[in-house]
Amino acid sequence: MTPVPTPEALDAWRRRPGYTWLLKHSRVCPVSAAAHAEVADYERTHARDAVGIIVVQDHRPASDHAAAAFKVVHQSPQIFLLKDGVPVWNASHGEITRATMEMQRLPAL
Repeated sequence: MTPVPTPEALDAWRRRPGYTWLLKHSRVCPVSAAAHAEVADYERTHARDAVGIIVVQDHRPASDHAAAAFKVVHQSPQIFLLKDGVPVWNASHGEITRATMEMQRLPAL
């Protein structure tokens, strides 16, 4: 996973063409740890997919910027599938699994 630590880094991430993933992760939440493991498992089997990560404790301005830019309520964990920087799907908490990511990926990528 590629760190996206600042609002500027998030803006750069959003300028990437095509499909990318973005995970908002909390280091202190067991649900977020489980989601992180699911995303890491997905990434291992889909190595060509771009996966970014915002650690909310360390990168709060980037996390807040994502919520505002994507017009969503902040949650963590939270994952977005972006197409040309625009969210086309998102999920949070227990909905973040390798299987749910793969279901989104199949028609989209």
